[in-house]
Amino acid sequence: MRIQLVKNDLQYAEQIYHASQEEHVRTALMLPEGTIDNTRTFIESTILAETEGKVLSRVILNEVGEVIGHTTLKDINHPDGFAHLGTWISYPFWGKGYNEESKQLILEIAFHEVGLEWVFLGASKRNIRSQKAQEKLPYIRLHIENQFPQELEKIEKQLGELCVLHGVHKLDYFHWEHKQKSHLTISIPKNHTAISSFTASNCRRSHSR
Repeated sequence: MRIQLVKNDLQYAEQIYHASQEEHVRTALMLPEGTIDNTRTFIESTILAETEGKVLSRVILNEVGEVIGHTTLKDINHPDGFAHLGTWISYPFWGKGYNEESKQLILEIAFHEVGLEWVFLGASKRNIRSQKAQEKLPYIRLHIENQFPQELEKIEKQLGELCVLHGVHKLDYFHWEHKQKSHLTISIPKNHTAISSFTASNCRRSHSR
């Protein structure tokens, strides 16, 4: 894993501000032009909302500790086990797999630590890039709008336009996670058996003396 997720902190304000104000990112997120003070206020409000259990938000850092994005579990509904996931990646890092890695890490938190049942991923119908990125996730269920009309309505009100709704169920994620772990194999040196036999032989000789 090339990235790490860290809690929001004002030390990241300047990097988050510049990354989120890049034209491609701002257009995709439909953000107005902001200021560094707006970003500081956003970080402070996010930290407060997390203490209240309303969101779980993390800054995405790359291999060298550089801020490359932000990911948030929002609208957390603890009784139903629902949440919506929003992620953005800094433009220079688009198409390099960081988005999928960040999804994996935040979903680990969502299902293993928070105990959620469903995490919803929505996108505007005009945001084809976001839809394509979601479709690549191996554990996702596509087009669950009819199954969860209220969740679809929620994101359409937030974005003010027609959207698609996808989602990740915890059992699908656990199944994928188990398959990933089962693919990991331990490489045993070819001379391992010979070394073990030699060691065992020496042990028997030493005990017979």
